[in-house]
Amino acid sequence: MSEELKDITDGKITDMTVVAVKQIYGNNGFVIFACKDGLSVKGRFDSTIVPGAEYIVTGKMSEYKGKPQIDASSIKQKESSDSKNAFIASFLADNIKGIGEKTGNLLAEEFGEDVLEVLFETPFEAAKRIPSLSSSVAEQAALQIEGEKDRFDRLLALRLHGLSKSQSESVLEGLGMDCVEKLNENPYIMIRCDGIGFETCERIASGEDQNLLDPLRFAGAMRSVLSELHYGQGHTRFDIGLIRDKTFDLLKKNNGLPGEREVCESVFDEAVEYAVKDKSVAVF
Repeated sequence: MSEELKDITDGKITDMTVVAVKQIYGNNGFVIFACKDGLSVKGRFDSTIVPGAEYIVTGKMSEYKGKPQIDASSIKQKESSDSKNAFIASFLADNIKGIGEKTGNLLAEEFGEDVLEVLFETPFEAAKRIPSLSSSVAEQAALQIEGEKDRFDRLLALRLHGLSKSQSESVLEGLGMDCVEKLNENPYIMIRCDGIGFETCERIASGEDQNLLDPLRFAGAMRSVLSELHYGQGHTRFDIGLIRDKTFDLLKKNNGLPGEREVCESVFDEAVEYAVKDKSVAVF
């Protein structure tokens, strides 16, 4: 057991880094996953947990079947070289025939983000450098990539943003071949894609330079609120005051809602104007 765990008996945990081993359960935004050191974590997370990736966890230490378990109030994906390699390996195992988790990890460690280019351009050289990759599998991978090179490039880029296989495919289908550029410009545009919630957009937009008063952020939260109300009630028309309050609640629940109410209301009005121009809402 790690020194970090030895120091914890039964108390709060803040920003602990854990390495995922296996997702045990995942449904409707709730996950349970096993980690190194015999630890497990349960809590809400908006995507699939990837083996080998690092996550930052805040919560309370508890116990399950005699083993330590963190009841997490927050699970965040950690940006690191290990996490990047884990996501590349996961992508390869999910998409390239004949490549499993072990070989995917070796390919990711050896070639990093250039792995598709290497498999496509020099498959036999890749097979020489990766013991578990046969020449026949490498050649088959090159043929598979040849027919869908542009699509695979974009799906890998989306996976490196922390999206699951199904989420990546949904974003590519919903936003088109320039989806990565659109996402980098405005992560909240993904809210229009099936299987993508506001929490996912917020996670990708998060960072030191995130503007919490960005009208695009407010517009994404508003669209999420409208979708939830529509599917829950079946209506298409709602009071704008209700939408504003629920939008503010959603923003507070995630990365926060800074500033005075008057300032936030002004940004909300800008978000409404943007959504009207985008033809995603109409105001009467």
